[in-house]
Amino acid sequence: MFRRTLTTAAAITLAAAGAALIPAGTAQAKACGAGSWCVWSVYQDAAHTVLVGERGYDCGGAWFSEGTQSGYVVFQVLPC
Repeated sequence: MFRRTLTTAAAITLAAAGAALIPAGTAQAKACGAGSWCVWSVYQDAAHTVLVGERGYDCGGAWFSEGTQSGYVVFQVLPC
């Protein structure tokens, strides 16, 4: 019983971590359209106090990525 619970918890944790690292396949990416700037801000900690990287699409639709791409992610759609 303990082993099954531990395995399930590990699978959920890995799935959540993997989903945070693949922005293009998310429903959030579909919110990016003409006239919007979409950015995934990556923070070092869960309190979102230390920004370590960003990635997203600028107003011209060009993809950008800078800094560290693993951590705690916050998604935003901003007007151009």
